[in-house]
Amino acid sequence: MSGTYVQCSECGKRALSVATRCPQCGHEFPPRPLPPMRRPVYLRRFLVVLAVAGVAAGVIVLAMAAIERIRKTPAEHATAVTEVGPETAIGAASLPASAGERRFARTWTKVRTRRSSAGEVAGILLPGDTVLVDSLRGGWWLVTFEGKVVGYVHQSTLEMEPAAPSR
Repeated sequence: MSGTYVQCSECGKRALSVATRCPQCGHEFPPRPLPPMRRPVYLRRFLVVLAVAGVAAGVIVLAMAAIERIRKTPAEHATAVTEVGPETAIGAASLPASAGERRFARTWTKVRTRRSSAGEVAGILLPGDTVLVDSLRGGWWLVTFEGKVVGYVHQSTLEMEPAAPSR
């Protein structure tokens, strides 16, 4: 309750500002317009909300991209072979169809676009897939699969003999 007072114009006595009549003489006070209520705009709150919404949207987009990448089956990865760069293109031009040694994928094996685990995945070999390998450098083989140079596979993921069938 506000502690402000108004003075009666008839008797001169004081009354609370919320009174509509003078408590002494009963004179009716003229109506006072209420000041318009304005709420202050809190821009900081809006900026924080916008920043949080932007971060959330970014996380959602990244999660959707990761889920889409994971949803691809290894067969899709193997069939969706991309061009892997100039080093491979030169290697493909110089490799005759019979060049290279036969190796077998031990497990699901990622074929990379360059001789590094940081290279993009160009495809995936399924367990038991036969590939031709050539030019071992830095522990990475240049791999030819079904007559096409696919990319690079680390030597630890390939075997010289096919795996024995499980019983």
